[in-house]
Amino acid sequence: MKFVETKTSRRVKRAVKLAAQSKSVVFLTGASHIGKTTALLQESKSDDVFYCRLLPCLTPLGVVRCIARSIGLAVPKDYLLAVDMVAKEIEDSVLLLDECHQISVHNRSSRGSLLANAESIRAIYDARENCGLVLVFTQHGLEKMEHEKHGSLEQLYRRSIHRVGLGDAPSTPDVKAIIEAEGLTLPPRKEVVEVTGDNGKPIRTRPWEILDELRRFEGLRAITERIQLGKLVAKNEGTDLDWPCVMKAHLAIPNNIN
Repeated sequence: MKFVETKTSRRVKRAVKLAAQSKSVVFLTGASHIGKTTALLQESKSDDVFYCRLLPCLTPLGVVRCIARSIGLAVPKDYLLAVDMVAKEIEDSVLLLDECHQISVHNRSSRGSLLANAESIRAIYDARENCGLVLVFTQHGLEKMEHEKHGSLEQLYRRSIHRVGLGDAPSTPDVKAIIEAEGLTLPPRKEVVEVTGDNGKPIRTRPWEILDELRRFEGLRAITERIQLGKLVAKNEGTDLDWPCVMKAHLAIPNNIN
């Protein structure tokens, strides 16, 4: 699906702008599948913004090399050289580090490995102190790491001036913007759409209730998935995309038929 500007994406843009203007560390938090990564990738299209998705089970050198690869650098094996190369490349720019909770995931999970990985990120920032850094966490990931704000993560926390929260679920205006971009309108709360099941019997659905449940408990991906499947239903039936098509797609997904 094409990028759609939403309330969430505007808050992500604000976080990136804060990091760029203040040359500081910004903590960006929000629930899974709320639109963080999509908005971050959109921001990274600017020449002075770099994006990196961190991987699990990394050593300090692994963290730095992961960042180096993401921003298009040759990957050195020497830790200090790698830190210096990355710091030089992102000078006067903003580095977006997605999935930051991954630095706490290690084959031999320990407080020491978290400290070492966090220090590798701090080392990149401190090497020039002339870049913005956005650290992106899921809400659950941040809660797990909050216990270390006076321990392993103290140095990073002290460099963080701004904290931007995106909430624990996509907002209704976000959902509205996305479905309108696909030519649909937000259905009335009590609207009933009747579709025919595989057994030929009619099934009564309430699109607004289904959308709201998906929004609150599964996130935007679950909604966009149904829209994409709805397009296939519409194509097969030779019609335009509408809520009956989306509801048929929803019911075709396992566990959605009572």
